[in-house]
Amino acid sequence: MSDLPKIALNFFVNLVFILTTTFLLLVILYSSDTISTVPAEMVDDFTIWSGIADYSQYADSWNHLAIVAILSGITLLWSLISIFTELFFKKYILTNKKSKRIGFWLLHKLTVSVLTLGAILIFCNLTLMAYEVKKSYEYKELKAGRYPTVVTIKKGLGESDEETWHNIRSIVNAAVNVYDSGHVKYFYIMSDSLTDSTFTNYASKEISRQTGVRERYITINRDDKTLYDGLINFIDHNRNKRVIFVGNKYLLDKLVIMARYYEILPLSISVQGKINTKIFFNEFLDRTKFFFDVFLFDQQPFFKLIKKRDDIRYYEPKHQALVAATMILFLATLLFFFRSCKFVFHSYNVYD
Repeated sequence: MSDLPKIALNFFVNLVFILTTTFLLLVILYSSDTISTVPAEMVDDFTIWSGIADYSQYADSWNHLAIVAILSGITLLWSLISIFTELFFKKYILTNKKSKRIGFWLLHKLTVSVLTLGAILIFCNLTLMAYEVKKSYEYKELKAGRYPTVVTIKKGLGESDEETWHNIRSIVNAAVNVYDSGHVKYFYIMSDSLTDSTFTNYASKEISRQTGVRERYITINRDDKTLYDGLINFIDHNRNKRVIFVGNKYLLDKLVIMARYYEILPLSISVQGKINTKIFFNEFLDRTKFFFDVFLFDQQPFFKLIKKRDDIRYYEPKHQALVAATMILFLATLLFFFRSCKFVFHSYNVYD
């Protein structure tokens, strides 16, 4: 029997696994309870399908390039992992002719998809961590003249009520300790489902009482649908003002990530506290979601500066370079993808 039908079947099966892996990744990210950075106008009706359907309203040449690059990258990664895991399967698992070819063949593809999913999550997290600036300064350095635009009080909330209240008081005390009436006048309190209004009401009253700052200068993000909206709205209304952001570690780690991309210098005051597994896992997913948001929905100032939003010149060298790089990535993806289709089938032919 000719190898061509086998290669063709393997081609479509590989494609199905790659698309399934990509879709599963999107479902995990956008169906989780992490804080989305998708712009507000897309939050109400945003789903995987509506996001794809409405994408053309927000996309331009740069976004299309990003999508081609992301899909090519996922396919290339899947293909490379497929080739290397095939070597492992052939050497250590398919050791005799009695091995059930179809079962191990599907097991191999499932293994590749799982490894690809994990590799994407790790890559996105490591990439963002490389760009994050999370430096801790002492209060004396604030007085020495190093005044950031945003001061974040990071805190991990515990699981028990007693520990949670202890941590909430620690957050408020840390915010008060870094307060300097000569340079910081505004507080922005961030809340979430972990603390509800209990934390925000307590924090607002205590900060006002201990610092003397009027409550009208203490903003609570009650109406903002996403962390992105809260950050942007507050900056738009309080530009060039020194502000202390108060919240738990889960929220403020996202703020530190986003602040770096919006050219805000974050100052991180770390308060020791317990971080439960749910917060850690959501933070891991949220970094990945943010990675996709900034590329797919163009919330990345770096790319805004490159492309000149109001006057896109497609003949600019930077644009041409990105087009060329994307095409090279796409061609390399095709090469390794077809190679993985042929490689997998020929290695199994030994056991036909």
